Amino acid sequence: MIRPSPRSNPPSRSCRASRNPAYRKIASHVPPTLQRAWLTNSLDVNAQNVTRFRASYAKLLELTRRMHEEGVPFVAGTDNIAGFTLHRELEIYAQAGISPAEALQIATRNGARYTQLSDLAGSIAVGKVRT
Repeated sequence: MIRPSPRSNPPSRSCRASRNPAYRKIASHVPPTLQRAWLTNSLDVNAQNVTRFRASYAKLLELTRRMHEEGVPFVAGTDNIAGFTLHRELEIYAQAGISPAEALQIATRNGARYTQLSDLAGSIAVGKVRT
């Protein structure tokens, strides 16, 4: 079981001043100081290395796709704001070529399966808990 986590912010055209897409949709719901921290890209991307960073991000997406195609079991999770950045992780799976339906299974069924909780969670059924 693996939780691949390509960085959620591919280098943008504007380099260092770029915005971090992982938080773009939710940043307006937090105080301005936190917004600035979230929206500032933490990578040291500049005109000299932006092409290399973009190529590296593309390779991470390709690796994620290939591992999924080869049957490596994935689970979704987040090291950040639960309930918000998880959605971004699912978008990244789709960018890697994993279907939206499979991404949802990674986020629900797989987590229950690989923690041996399938009888309690991971799908919608009478008697199962919401996770």
